[in-house]
Amino acid sequence: MGTDTNEIIYDTLVRIEKKCDEQAQQINQIDRRLAVLEANAEEQRRVSDRLAALEADKNKVMGAKEIAIGIVSAVISGTSIFAALK
Repeated sequence: MGTDTNEIIYDTLVRIEKKCDEQAQQINQIDRRLAVLEANAEEQRRVSDRLAALEADKNKVMGAKEIAIGIVSAVISGTSIFAALK
């Protein structure tokens, strides 16, 4: 009778150990997936930061273009006025 109980306990412990191993494998898979997701998120943050910097650069260029157009317009207006006064 004691042997049957020991066998049942042993079999139960073996099943528990097997379940624990399976869960450990699942946890490792989840950890690997999480690491990939974290790397992707970091890459997306870098891309987002780079896009923001490019947008700022574009705005600077557009501002400089508007200034240049204003200067050229002023020069043309000044030339036209000077020519009209001659």
